[in-house]
Amino acid sequence: MAIPIERMPPWDDLCSLLPWELRLIEDVSFGRKRYGYCGVYRLFGLTSEGDINAPAILNRVCGQDTTGTLNIGHAGNLNNRLNQLRRSLLGSEKSHGAYRLKDIHCWKSNSHQINLL
Repeated sequence: MAIPIERMPPWDDLCSLLPWELRLIEDVSFGRKRYGYCGVYRLFGLTSEGDINAPAILNRVCGQDTTGTLNIGHAGNLNNRLNQLRRSLLGSEKSHGAYRLKDIHCWKSNSHQINLL
């Protein structure tokens, strides 16, 4: 059963209050033992390289997005999908659509952040 949009919490609350597991994309490989399940992931850009407490502020049509969210995804096999994402962002393959994010300014500084829920 879907939640009506008027009952959804604010986006900032979803990003800050849910128990996301934070990982810098270049510092981790996603093994089957720990990540071999279905799940949701969120990518966000950082203002300062490696500072997970400083998400980039993005200008959106409806105002500024202080969460820095660039992409949200889900996967039936999270470890495979996250490793595809990792390889795409680091330039070794193009199996994930996020490889295009490398051209965005906040990704050029190698400030890659991934959240897992």
